[in-house]
Amino acid sequence: MKIGTFIKIGSFPEKFWEQEFSFVRNLKKDGVNHLEISLQYPHTGPSALTSQQIERIKSLKDFELILHPMLHYTKAPETLKGRKFDLASLEEETREFSIEEVMRTYNIAKRLDAKLITVHGGYCENHKSYKKHLTILRKSIESLSKKLRNIKLGIENLPTTDHLGNHVNEIPYYPDDLIFLTKGLDNIGVTLDIGHANTIMKPIDFYKKLISGGINVFDMHIHDNKGYKDSHLPLGQGNIDFKEFIGYLKKEQYERYLTVELDINWGDSKIPSQGERRNAIKFLNNLR
Repeated sequence: MKIGTFIKIGSFPEKFWEQEFSFVRNLKKDGVNHLEISLQYPHTGPSALTSQQIERIKSLKDFELILHPMLHYTKAPETLKGRKFDLASLEEETREFSIEEVMRTYNIAKRLDAKLITVHGGYCENHKSYKKHLTILRKSIESLSKKLRNIKLGIENLPTTDHLGNHVNEIPYYPDDLIFLTKGLDNIGVTLDIGHANTIMKPIDFYKKLISGGINVFDMHIHDNKGYKDSHLPLGQGNIDFKEFIGYLKKEQYERYLTVELDINWGDSKIPSQGERRNAIKFLNNLR
């Protein structure tokens, strides 16, 4: 198992990057292997990230890198205002634009030698339209699978409720959906968010269902909650049995990424707690 953490540079101006970079460099001695970098507008969206910024990110070359576009367009450049990232959209223009944003992320990943991109699938209006949007999402994923070379794409499972307890209309939710979306595509797999899974079933059972379906799990987002909302709590403060879960991963010889993700408000410019992230990394190191 490779332990890493999110680095939330997309949420705040570049002048604050060095504070975050210095912190994660110091985590190397704690066994941190990789960083998952959020790409967000206005600072680091795929259409906004500059060559100079990419060179700065390259200074983190001692870590393996994962890119995670978290794309909302209210703060995007004027030319992108009104856009929406939605690979499951019934509107062909929106769907094609979303594929283009993933491909822009892919081009950035090549420059950074990143090996994985994680994405959210998209949205559905209601339960009745859920399957229709899943079918469209599969179409988008198949298109991307043909274009990606030497970089994997992880589809993240989403929670049924957000950090406030409100219903979430992002997809996909369930293990069977992820199996449907990724089956037969060698360079497409799952980024299993165990906190999101915990709003549906025990994370260990969610993982077992994926594995029984022959699905590749490339990465896992690690945080805690009490099962009824996506609160991204520090490890041990919710009801996830991490000892059981990590023990099962050891038994199954899972050797890929575990990524600490304790940030819940991606629009917030607050720099994430260094102490909480360091404690989570120690927590995982003690279990693996």
